[in-house]
Amino acid sequence: MVDLRIISYNLRKHAAIGELTELAVSNDVDVMCLQECDTDDLADSVAHLQLIDATSTNRLGLALYARADRYTVQDTKMFSMHRSLHDRVLSPRTSACSRRACTTRRSATTCSSARSTPPR
Repeated sequence: MVDLRIISYNLRKHAAIGELTELAVSNDVDVMCLQECDTDDLADSVAHLQLIDATSTNRLGLALYARADRYTVQDTKMFSMHRSLHDRVLSPRTSACSRRACTTRRSATTCSSARSTPPR
């Protein structure tokens, strides 16, 4: 049996890009999946991992790194998925309520209904 070590990591709007080498080396990962990465600012390699593919439609997107010395990636395919209810309700582009309103009200339903009159 062969172990396959996979890490999925959110870069928090590309802010954690400096943590990748340490993460890859200390965990001896085979595949690293990144979220919220600036796809225009990705290295071709991170430690022993090679960049396999990255999204190109958004500034903050997804990327996939893998060990080229152990695996040969034959093909990749990116596809869009429908936005989740959470993203649709709490999206800054669709919600006019302020961060304070979301914090004060504590629920997506209440917060989204407070769009026209956020609390003071």
